[in-house]
Amino acid sequence: MGQMTTTDVRTEAQKIEMMETFDEYEYEYRNEDTYTVVFEDDDTLIIADHSGYEINEWASDFGADREDLRAAFRAIADEKMGEHDAHEAFSYSDPVVFEKSVN
Repeated sequence: MGQMTTTDVRTEAQKIEMMETFDEYEYEYRNEDTYTVVFEDDDTLIIADHSGYEINEWASDFGADREDLRAAFRAIADEKMGEHDAHEAFSYSDPVVFEKSVN
């Protein structure tokens, strides 16, 4: 879909922390029933968090409001996946966005 225009509220350090966590727990993110990988390209991986645990943990770790973080992740998902597909993926789940590399 090209270059993202949505503003990501995370700092570079937060993106790196998330990237490192994904690298460490990739098997779980890809294989546990509480998560589904719903989008992946060269730069980004987006999971559907079916339990709400993951987004709560990141909001807590970042000292962020959960709903603000969810809205930011949803905006990125809408841009990356298209609004219709993102709506389908996140009607009952929370989006969590992992960068594969941080500039």
